[in-house]
Formats: sequence, C-alpha cells, structure tokens
Amino acid sequence: MHALFVLLAVSTTVCAIFPNYANEFIDPRFLVNSSSWSDQTPLSRANIVKGAAFVATLGPWSVMNKTILAPSNDPKDYLSWAPYAWPDCSQAGNTTELTPEQIWVQCRYGEYQVYRALHSERVPSLT
Repeated sequence: MHALFVLLAVSTTVCAIFPNYANEFIDPRFLVNSSSWSDQTPLSRANIVKGAAFVATLGPWSVMNKTILAPSNDPKDYLSWAPYAWPDCSQAGNTTELTPEQIWVQCRYGEYQVYRALHSERVPSLT
C-alpha cells in the first residue's frame, strides 16, 4: 500500500513538472490530399510540397541553431522579416520599467522599430 502511495505521488509530481500540452499541428498531408482543393495549380502545389519536404529534412531546429541571425548577431535574438511596430518609450521620461497601461498611454507606436540595430529604419506611424 505504501508503494502505491509513493508511485501516485511521484507520477503526480512528474505530470506537474512536465505538462502535456495539446498538439496543435496539422499533418500537411491532410491539407494536400483534401478534396476541397482546386486542381487549377497542381504544379505549383507539387513544387510547394516538394520544397517543404526538403526543408523538413534540414531540422530539427532550435532557437540557438539557425543559419540567419538578427542584426545584433546574437543567436538568442529574435529575427522577424515582418516590420513590427514596437512601442518607442524613449520619450516617456521614465526611470523604471513602465506598466503595460503606461506603455499604451505614454509610448508612441509605429514610430521606430526599437528592437532593431538601426534606429534609422522608419515604419509608418500607427497613431
């Protein structure tokens, strides 16, 4: 009886340490073989599937294992090809970290991409 209690306690602890999250990924073959797809571009679809299959063989990937680095050359930095408009809080006059509410009110959005190495890159203002 004591061993059963220990086993239950250990299994509960392990489950708490390593949670099992739902797998939200869809098998690409499900989409490719779907009857709802049009056959107007079969060569393009075949080329995309071929390219994706090749890229899949190059994995596994991780945050630290990448061939293209962010402008900072730090492998831990995130590189996004999209022009995101991050808040520019340089003129907010703060001396400590701002709360999210203060950021929304006091910081301009869309003026600069502050997480880029070059602050001269301007993006359209969202305000």
